[in-house]
Amino acid sequence: MTAKQQLLQQIETLLLAHPQGLGEAEIARRLGVNRTSIAHLLPQLEENRVLIWEDNNGQLGIIRREVLPKRNTQLDRPLQELRNLLEMRDNEEAKYQEFFRNFPWVLGTHYESIERHQRLDSHNIPDFTGVRVWDNQQDIFEIKPPFMPIFRSDGEFTSGFNESWNQAERYLDLARLERDYLRRRGLNFDNPRCILILGFNLPQELIERINAKQRITPSIQILTYDNILKFMTHVISLLKTMSNQDGEA
Repeated sequence: MTAKQQLLQQIETLLLAHPQGLGEAEIARRLGVNRTSIAHLLPQLEENRVLIWEDNNGQLGIIRREVLPKRNTQLDRPLQELRNLLEMRDNEEAKYQEFFRNFPWVLGTHYESIERHQRLDSHNIPDFTGVRVWDNQQDIFEIKPPFMPIFRSDGEFTSGFNESWNQAERYLDLARLERDYLRRRGLNFDNPRCILILGFNLPQELIERINAKQRITPSIQILTYDNILKFMTHVISLLKTMSNQDGEA
C-alpha cells in the first residue's frame, strides 16, 4: 500500500468514526498532515466510491448508502419531481411536505430515521424530526414553501419569515426546557438544531443577510431549495458513477 493509499484509508476510517462530521483542518490535525493535502485527497475518496457530504459549516462526513434509493431507476425520480414543482412555481406547502415524506433521504443521509409530525406538545408539532446517526438525538425540520416572501421591499425580513424563525426558536426552547419529559415520550433532544427549509433562487446579497442571521443563532439552520437540489444532484451523480463502475467490474 502506497503512502497516499494509506492516508486515504485513514481519512475514511476517521470520518466513519465521526458521523457528525469533521472539518478539513480537524482531519489534517488528527492525521498530522497539512490541510492542503486533505483538500486534494477528498475528491480521490469519491473516485474510490466513498460518498462525502459537506454542510454549510464545512463539516465533512461519509454518506450512509443504506438510506439512499436501492435501484438506479429510482435515482432521477425525486430530483425531477422537485424540479417540476419549482419550475411551475408551485407554492402549496402540502406538496413539499409530501415530497419530503416520500423521499426522506433528501433531508440528510446522516439521519438514522426521519419521522413526521411528532408532537412536542399540543401546540407545537414540527413537520419532521430526524434521529442523528452519531448520538441518536433528534433535530427538527420545518418546511416552508419555496416562494414564500422572505424580504420586504425595504430589505427587512417579512413577518412571514420572522414568524417561521420564531417558530423554530419556540421548538428549540421547548425541546431544551422539557427534555426529560420529552425523553419519557421517546423524543431525545440533546443540543438539537432546527432546520428551516425555505426560499429559492435568492440573490447572493439576500443569502448573505440570511447567513448573518444564522450566525447569531447557530442552532437554527436555513436550507434553501437550491441547497436541496444541489445536494440531491451531487448524491445522485455519485451513485450513478458507482453503479456504472460496478457494471464494468
